[in-house]
Amino acid sequence: MKDWIRDQEGVMGTVSMDSAGDDASPLTGDGTERATLLCEAGGDVVLATPDAVSMLARAGIAAQAGQPLLPLAVWRELVTGPVGEPREWSTGTALLAVRRYPAEEGRTILIFQEIFSGRKNLVQRLHQQRTEAISALVANIAHDVRNPLSAMLFNLESLSQCACESPDIRESIQGIRDATGTLCRIVDGLVDFAALSPSREGIPLGRVLNRLKSLLRGVLRAGNHTLEVTVDPAIDCIRIHPLMLEQVLASLVMNALDANPTGTAVSLRAAPDRHFVRIEVENRGAPIPSWVETRLFEPFFSTKPEGMGLGLATAREALRSAGGDVWLVPTTGGVRFDVTVPAGEADRAEMEAGR
Repeated sequence: MKDWIRDQEGVMGTVSMDSAGDDASPLTGDGTERATLLCEAGGDVVLATPDAVSMLARAGIAAQAGQPLLPLAVWRELVTGPVGEPREWSTGTALLAVRRYPAEEGRTILIFQEIFSGRKNLVQRLHQQRTEAISALVANIAHDVRNPLSAMLFNLESLSQCACESPDIRESIQGIRDATGTLCRIVDGLVDFAALSPSREGIPLGRVLNRLKSLLRGVLRAGNHTLEVTVDPAIDCIRIHPLMLEQVLASLVMNALDANPTGTAVSLRAAPDRHFVRIEVENRGAPIPSWVETRLFEPFFSTKPEGMGLGLATAREALRSAGGDVWLVPTTGGVRFDVTVPAGEADRAEMEAGR
């Protein structure tokens, strides 16, 4: 194994090391194509084989010496999990299996393998075709509904300018205005859903979070809850369907509110995380029992009598399909979930330049 690693030193720059022992080799003779990288203890790439560079490039990931490769969630699961146990990693354009093996000086060897499945590819293509058809229908409906809504808002504004001393009438006008505004936000969400292919630069994170606050305003006020949103100035855009992220965050916030019916403070904090944006969803209410923690992302598991148990499981699968993830973070008080989503191209460039 030492000789093999030394032979690769020219791939990504000269590296001085005495690496893994011969008995730690993860390579087998079954003929299956694998790609190999060597990483520092913190996850930064030391070197990669040409196969690794090529495989990751097909998956839309650039393997660069001195730069972290895996999202923190994937890296943590690998380094804390059993040696050699595969962990699936969806990059958004490819599905890879990743295994880790220890090397000397605290370094780690990562073995990547592309997951191929003719049946899975067929199902994905059929699902995409069906989704595209539904999205086209949704876009047409949203367009048809938006026109009369605009007319209603215009007439409401005109009506509100009329002299009217009756508080009941003015309250009714305001109620109609609020309901119409809600319909407009629903239509905006449908339009976002119909946009299956976000631009390369991504979508503004602030727009998603502002709409989330507007969506939850009534629930927060009724239950004596508060929601604080903080976004790092270095973050601008993300590469994920906005409606998907909005639904995931809304589900996490609503879980916190349901678990604390007498009121709680929920915070959303967004910060750069390598090539991703990490959003921390935290509340200082009642902690999650240990027996529940192990089953949080299990489909059809719920502690609510009327719950279906699909919220968190669906959220994780949706995020992973888009190259992101969600997981529970151990904390001394309250509950915290971390959500990662791919950063927009401009943000990724700034994050890399800032390292």
